[in-house]
Amino acid sequence: MLMDKPKSISVKELNTQLGSAIQESLGKRKVNTALPGKFGLINNPGVLVGFILSSNEIDNIGVGELTGIASEINTQINGSSAQGAVALLHDGGATVGYYPVSVMFDINQ
Repeated sequence: MLMDKPKSISVKELNTQLGSAIQESLGKRKVNTALPGKFGLINNPGVLVGFILSSNEIDNIGVGELTGIASEINTQINGSSAQGAVALLHDGGATVGYYPVSVMFDINQ
């Protein structure tokens, strides 16, 4: 049984799309938060595509907005059937993004 070739994206292209998606999502909320310095593939827990916010940035955005931001970013990159959006609160901040369940990464690019 042949399976369809999985959709793939280079890490370089993913970072470009992710940066744009983060800026757009934060811009909708009219918060004074710059593009987080830490975004991309985050390896813990699991491989997460997203970004890390400090406690001060969370205070500025609001905890209730984090899952909405994660969902918007996931949808912008993966389309309307996206799933796996997550906002993980941890000591000193939060990791916001999604678990890539439908995309394979080409780390050679």
